Order: sequence, then structure tokens, then C-alpha cells
Amino acid sequence: MSDLERTAIKYPDSDKTYAEIGRVMSEPSLAAVAEQTQRSIDQASRLLDSPFAFSDNTVKNASKEEATKVDPAQAAEALLTQALEERRSKLGENSPFTAEAMHELGKLYCRRKNDFPKGEEYFEKEMAIFEQLGSRSKRWQRLDEINSYYLSAANSLLRKGDLVSEHKAALILEKDFELMKKLGSSMPSSMKMVGLALVNIYKKGGAFDKADQLFSTMIKAGEMNGNSADPYVYLEYGDFLISQGRLKEAEKQAKRLRTVFGSNDDQAFEAMQLQKQIEKCKALNKGK
Repeated sequence: MSDLERTAIKYPDSDKTYAEIGRVMSEPSLAAVAEQTQRSIDQASRLLDSPFAFSDNTVKNASKEEATKVDPAQAAEALLTQALEERRSKLGENSPFTAEAMHELGKLYCRRKNDFPKGEEYFEKEMAIFEQLGSRSKRWQRLDEINSYYLSAANSLLRKGDLVSEHKAALILEKDFELMKKLGSSMPSSMKMVGLALVNIYKKGGAFDKADQLFSTMIKAGEMNGNSADPYVYLEYGDFLISQGRLKEAEKQAKRLRTVFGSNDDQAFEAMQLQKQIEKCKALNKGK
């Protein structure tokens, strides 16, 4: 059983996906295309994992010295592009097999080539296919995975600690945040991870208006359809407002924590600690 078949069984809301996979796998000529292109995708993954994992299809009769001159990312790109075109032409533009190939190309451009705009093109097309197939769970799984590529790239830059790298990291995270919104991610976890990382960069650079606006966006996204934002977002926003001297607004965040999460031990404790910080600041202000 292929990874796609296992995926279709795992997610109960992907009936159309499972039906399409069944159609392909029941027809020998189509199944051969799916299996052949999967081998190309697997080979591309091996190339990216090991710079010296070359196959006969990539480097024929190459000496060790010649092999080291081959760019693994370029060889993998050729394999994945060919696999995508084969699946598009023979399995269909809106096949889940085609979506999988698009995902692998998007991942290559983001993780190995740092070409995020090109990667985004493939991710958006992939998401459109799963949207058409009605596979919400698959879309959410993929969105979290895509999100991790951007966070990984941004964190690598932030570890350098210089202003230029921080600026580049901010640009990547901003692209990530907008992509999550564009692709319809209402998952508080995805918004939280990207948003809070970006907020920290804004605060460090003194861009407090941008940080404030981003907090509001995260809370609105989390509260869509009668839900609530991640409690940590309320808490971080409350701390931010205290640092800005906006104590009345900070109290609203503490109240939100108490109202939304009620007697939940962790959130109740966090709300209490936030309120204590507010009261302490009020007392200090009175003493001035």
C-alpha cells in the first residue's frame, strides 16, 4: 500500500481522494505511472539527504571526481519536475498524486534553494487540489508542514544574531504568515508559532505598532467562528501591553483568559499572574 493510500484511509473526510487513488491503482497503466514517478520522487529525496547518493539515471558512469561536481538540488529538481509533468499529463491536473509531486517541488525550493516565491506557487496549487477534493485534514496537515519550512529557515537566520539576518528572517516570517492566511489556515497553533516569532523581531527592532497589529490579527484569526485564540497569545499580548504602559487594555486580556478558559488550572494561573503584574504597575504609577 502506498503512502497516498494510507493517507486516504487515515483521513475520513478524504473520500474523493481515496476514490481517485482507487481509480488510478485499479488501472495497470496508470498504476505504473504512479509507481514509476514515486520512484523518481524517492530518488530525489535520497539525493537531497546525501550529496553523493547519485543513481544511474542522474549520473551515468561518473567518476567520483565528476560526481562531486553535480549539484544534488539541481538533480533532484529535474527528477521532481519530470515526475510532476508525468502525473499531470497522465493522472490529471487535479489528482492527489499530482498534488504530492507539487508539494515535493515546493519543499525543494523553500528548503534547499531558498526560492520561497516559487515554492509558494506549488504549495498554493497543491492546496487548491486538496480543497477541491474536500480533504480538510490533509490540507491542515500540509499547512503545518509548510509552516515548518519557513520557521526553520527563519530560525537559522536568527541564530546568526546580526541585524541583516534578522531582517531577512522577518521577511520570511511575513511571507509565511500571509501564506497561512491566504491558504485559509485558521489553526491557532500555526498562527501562533509564526506570529510570536515575528512579534519578537518587531519588538527587538522597536516596531511596536507592527507588533500590536500582529497580535490583533492573531486574536481575530483564533476567534473566528466562535472559537478562541491560543491562551499564550492572550498572555503574550497582555505582557506586551504592560510594557507599553497600556494597563487598561492589558486587563482586558487577563479578563479574556479568565472568561474563555474558566477554571482551567494553567490558564487561570496565567490570568492571575498577568493581573498581579498589572496591579504592581498601577501601584508603581501611583507612587510616582
